[in-house]
Amino acid sequence: MKSHLKIALLIMTILSTCMVIWAGFTGRVTIFPFLLGLTMFFSVFQLQLDNRNPKVITFYRVAVAVSCLAVVLGALHIIGRI
Repeated sequence: MKSHLKIALLIMTILSTCMVIWAGFTGRVTIFPFLLGLTMFFSVFQLQLDNRNPKVITFYRVAVAVSCLAVVLGALHIIGRI
C-alpha cells in the first residue's frame, strides 16, 4: 500500500512541476502560488514517507503543515482574483 502511495505522489509531483513550468511560460501568474505550494506539498510529503529517522519526524510534520498552508493560501489567492 505504501509503495502505491509513493508512486502516486511521485506522479503528482512530476505533473505539478510540469504545471508550474507551463504557468511560468504562459504567464498565468494567478495560479502560480497555488501550483508552487502543491508541488512543495507533494515533494515534502514524499520525503516524510521516506524518512527512517525518528528524530526528524517533527521537522517533516511541520514542513508538511507549512506546505499545506501554502496550498490553502494559494487557493485563496486564486479565489480572491475571480
